[in-house]
Amino acid sequence: MAAIASACLAQQDSVKRTVGIGANIQSSDYGIVIPIWLSSRVVLAPMIGLNSVEGSATDYTIGIMPKYYLNTERFAPFVDLKIAAIMNKPASDDDEKKTDLLVGLGVGGEYFLSPNFSFNVEAQANLTSSDENSNRFGNPGGMNFNLATAAGATIYFTRKK
Repeated sequence: MAAIASACLAQQDSVKRTVGIGANIQSSDYGIVIPIWLSSRVVLAPMIGLNSVEGSATDYTIGIMPKYYLNTERFAPFVDLKIAAIMNKPASDDDEKKTDLLVGLGVGGEYFLSPNFSFNVEAQANLTSSDENSNRFGNPGGMNFNLATAAGATIYFTRKK
């Protein structure tokens, strides 16, 4: 087992991650991220999300998430920053569209099963600014602060160093 573990770790050091595609789950929100490796520790990840309430409305999220890894081991702790807009598409044309803004700080860890596949979890502190017609965070036109958690999985594309 030690030989297999050593071979897996050695393989991880011999490749460079370039880009990936990941899925995140946070409560009833689902998101897709496209992590682009800028260096061995820095990732820039465009993100999109979807939250649909049947017969009521659909929320779309679009944003960007820079992420910094504290190390590049098999288990890699990280910090990230999220900047996003959450847009609402009402089920009825009579309802107004609403856009809320989100800035969040995340701290978590990513476990690389191989150089090409990982799982991650993170704790988040989020600050949101609600549209004056939005009741998404229970404070129309106001600022909100919340804590949250998220989990995800990512497939990475690699090349030899």
